Amino acid sequence: MDAQRTAYIKPDQPAGGSGSGYLIGPRLVLTALHVVHDGGVRASGATVWVGHPRADSGLRKRSATVIWPAPDLGPDSTGVPDVALLLLDQDADEGHRTAVPWGRPQGDAPLVYAGIGVPAFSTLSGGGVQYESLRGELAPLTTAGRRWVLDCRVWPAATQQRERPWAGASGTAIFTNGHLVGVAVEYGTGMGERRLTAEPIHLLLTDPGFTTLLTEHGFPSTRNTADDVTADEATATRSRHAWSVLAEQRKLATSGVRTAIGDESSGGPVVISFADRREQLAEALREAGTRASALLVSGESGIGKSALTLSAVAELEAVDPAGFQGVVVNFRSLPQSSLELRAALGMSLEDVLAETSAPSRVLVIDAADAALERSAGLLSDLVLAAAAAGVGLVAVTSDVALGYVREQVELGFAKPVSSFEMSPLGDEDISVVSGHFQLLRAVLRDLPANSLLRRPVVLDLLVRTGTEPDSALGEWECLDLVWSRVVRGDGRPGVGSAEAREQTLLAVAAATMKLPEGHRPLAGVDAAAVDALRRDHLLAPASRYRNQPDFAHDEVRRYATAILLVRSQSPTELLQTAGRPGGHCRPPHLPARGYWKHQTLAPSGCSSNCAHTCRYSRQRTDPGGLTFR
Repeated sequence: MDAQRTAYIKPDQPAGGSGSGYLIGPRLVLTALHVVHDGGVRASGATVWVGHPRADSGLRKRSATVIWPAPDLGPDSTGVPDVALLLLDQDADEGHRTAVPWGRPQGDAPLVYAGIGVPAFSTLSGGGVQYESLRGELAPLTTAGRRWVLDCRVWPAATQQRERPWAGASGTAIFTNGHLVGVAVEYGTGMGERRLTAEPIHLLLTDPGFTTLLTEHGFPSTRNTADDVTADEATATRSRHAWSVLAEQRKLATSGVRTAIGDESSGGPVVISFADRREQLAEALREAGTRASALLVSGESGIGKSALTLSAVAELEAVDPAGFQGVVVNFRSLPQSSLELRAALGMSLEDVLAETSAPSRVLVIDAADAALERSAGLLSDLVLAAAAAGVGLVAVTSDVALGYVREQVELGFAKPVSSFEMSPLGDEDISVVSGHFQLLRAVLRDLPANSLLRRPVVLDLLVRTGTEPDSALGEWECLDLVWSRVVRGDGRPGVGSAEAREQTLLAVAAATMKLPEGHRPLAGVDAAAVDALRRDHLLAPASRYRNQPDFAHDEVRRYATAILLVRSQSPTELLQTAGRPGGHCRPPHLPARGYWKHQTLAPSGCSSNCAHTCRYSRQRTDPGGLTFR
């Protein structure tokens, strides 16, 4: 069940009233027929709000028409199920296209069910639409004709009036064990408002008209068959599904992290061992897992903290699989909200983590600082889930967001929070790289302590240019070289169109900055270029929870944002529009943070954090007064 697919339906006259529903395709909504066909009259259409007010994407308002069953068939017609399909005027799926699994309850024991609807009894005294989580037990052996019987855990107070307190809940999708098994259609007053009935979904799958529309308008890979679901296997099945989702999350987290400098084509790869730091971090990880405490791993962007943390976790598991267990996620790869995460897992994260049994066990959140841009609530819920499950927490964050992440972690963990700070590459590490890549000897000679070239991600990008700088590079020259050779692929055969690659990365940067349409590059995202940029580790692996590409690393994002700003006629104006409609230049959306040469030119509302990052062009100053550093 995904709360962001919940639908609130207001049919046009003459039907009137309201009902609930569920999005089962980008434009397809499942609901009860009597919501849109009342008193023998079919509504001419309906207004539908898809989503949930507490979900990050909010509510999407759409117009809809009834496309099934035929107009002359109503809920009182013989043999006609009280179910309808509505077709929206435009997509409402927000890029989340996972197919809905169908189920058929079986066995003797009751199953736990859940659904989200908008019943009349949940309306507050001040009015307004309120959403209710319907939950209780479905007993497969309790009969009400062909329908399932739902015993409710929460029900309205009995009333002597003719009011229908459950009105509005009709059409609610009923789920058991992550499968949609029915559509709520009726309640029985004989049980004091404590019981509902639902039309079985597996019977609808035998109707050719229903399945044809499902194939035509449903989510990709939607099946026309239902899985058997029993109480005996429900818990185990739900758990297996949740762990498979977390395994996929770990794969996304690890595949998006570069663990070496260079590749075969550039004479690499070279792996920095970080031997001393690795041993220290491994001990800190083991202690956090044993004490069920929190550990913050921080450092500058691109310094190798994610690669070291994830590899250290894997090594601890390999050495002592029974003694250490890690659950690894990357915050950027997670669903947008806690509601979506629970829907994806099919159970709460706390319950999943509680199944871990090793003496030392941790939840690792890589890129925890991304919560600044996306959802502080989701990060807080992850922290609370780990604490409640008695599992240690490891949060990997950039140094600039360390204070914010620490605040979120301290809300969930009463014990003191430990820290591990990742340092830049030392002279000995630089000597290893210089000795392996002869082309970089000149540029790596006598590096300042604060040089960007002491960050593995920058070295990796520079090595992959395949060029030999004959002297020390300024930071802007380094960016320009990487942009030309690695991003655009100039002079590299078989990497696709240089223009398409460049414009795609700039379009992703503009989307990340949340620039208004009029301030974005004219060319958009090119699908072939996205695939090529992913192969080159410039864009992150595809995720089912994202409807647009994302950067593989913040350093690449900074490069693209710097290019976008420098090419703008007025960087100050561009920064002022970023992140709107909030009206402020918010630091999370400006990874290419810059020093303002003249503070009077800084955008209104731009905090001091904006003047922190883009060191990339000490030499490059735009006409508006912005100097990149």
